[in-house]
Parts: sequence; structure tokens; C-alpha cells
Amino acid sequence: MNGFTRFHIALMFDNTTTNVTYGDVIVDDGDIIKGRANARKTKRFNVTIDISSNGATDSAKLSNELKSGNLTLTGLASLRGKVTLMKVMKKRKTAKMNCTMTVQLETRAVHNLDCE
Repeated sequence: MNGFTRFHIALMFDNTTTNVTYGDVIVDDGDIIKGRANARKTKRFNVTIDISSNGATDSAKLSNELKSGNLTLTGLASLRGKVTLMKVMKKRKTAKMNCTMTVQLETRAVHNLDCE
């Protein structure tokens, strides 16, 4: 290998919570347990959340969306942790997710998933 070693980079992240919102109201949340994401890899999570309309403030809009069979929700998560480079250099970083989706209520399928 020409005397070079591979760089080893990883994000060790802490426990966190992901929120699902309808408008500005958090309808439920789910836990993401601490873990590790390696460099150039995508870390995928399955978080099951049961949502409720108890906190929804715009009942007319919610009623219209329920009648149409499509509900627009937003998922938010923030992973905080340390990035380590070759087990020497450590720096605190935050990775954020913000996804808007339309859930078809009859089939429980997610459509129009748009993440930033």
C-alpha cells in the first residue's frame, strides 16, 4: 500500500428522538438508540411511531386531509455525536434530517417523500 494506511472515519452518535409533526404540533416521537455510522456509508433506521390527532390545532385542515385520504406530515431528527479520524482527532458534529411526506391513509403508504 505504498506506506499509506487507510483513513478511518466514523460518527459515534448519542441516543436521540425523532419527531413527527402535523403543522406545528408534534403528534408523536420515536427513539433512536446510540450507534455508529462509518464514513461513506448510509446509516438507515426503522423507527415505528403511532400518531394521534389529539394535539392538532387546525381541525378544519385536518378534517379536509382525512376526508381526502392523504395526510401531510413532517419527520424531524437530529443526531449529535463525535466524528473520529484515525482514532486521534475527535470533533463534535450534528447531522439533521427534515422530511416532508404524504401518507395515503387507506394503504398506509408514504408518497412525495422530500428530505433535506
